[in-house]
Amino acid sequence: MKFEKDFDYYIYNAFMLLERGNVITPFDLDNDRRIGLFYIMSIYHISFATYVRGSWEWLSLVKEKGGKPLDAKEIRAMEPDIEVYNKLKEEFSRGILPGKNNETEGTKPKATKSDQNFGWLSPTGEFIASGWGEHYAAAKKIIKSRGFEQEYREYEEKHSSRHSLGFPGDFLSEVKGYCLIHNPTMDGGYIVTHIKPHTKKQREFLYNYFAEMGNMARASMYLEEGSL
Repeated sequence: MKFEKDFDYYIYNAFMLLERGNVITPFDLDNDRRIGLFYIMSIYHISFATYVRGSWEWLSLVKEKGGKPLDAKEIRAMEPDIEVYNKLKEEFSRGILPGKNNETEGTKPKATKSDQNFGWLSPTGEFIASGWGEHYAAAKKIIKSRGFEQEYREYEEKHSSRHSLGFPGDFLSEVKGYCLIHNPTMDGGYIVTHIKPHTKKQREFLYNYFAEMGNMARASMYLEEGSL
């Protein structure tokens, strides 16, 4: 018998994620959980906050900007908007899901005109594409393929007391001068995170990257050394 996902399944699935705590990492998210989180945010009139440290990003649900991150118990204690719940459930019954059919706002990145990739950019201007939420795994592959493993182990040991889930990305940014093109907020934008100043090759790549999508204002920011 084929398992059919009903409306409440998506909400339940997202709440199960929040039972573990109030921090949501990119690795926690799949399409079902994104849909469930969208429903929870709509029904309880809450939003999400984005946190970035080095190359690592995570999300939390909050009641207002700057508010305390919420877990499942705290959200369930809030008053749900039954009218919104019924509206979303009725849309679901007609086959409308967030991010599909272009009828409801989704929670995954929207494609731009050029549909540029996210990923890591080396100091020499080499771009290694990686999908949304895959930057940690991509950083580990880069470390292995570039022969940085011994240097990375030393870095990891030195920073073992640091509370971080993003050691590979931190290493690439802090030690090797890589920058990351990503979008932790899933709103369709492009964020360039770096710790070391951009090299000439990185600035040239980023100029072309944003120029290709028609964003000349953003592209021009990378024309001059030290401009960012």
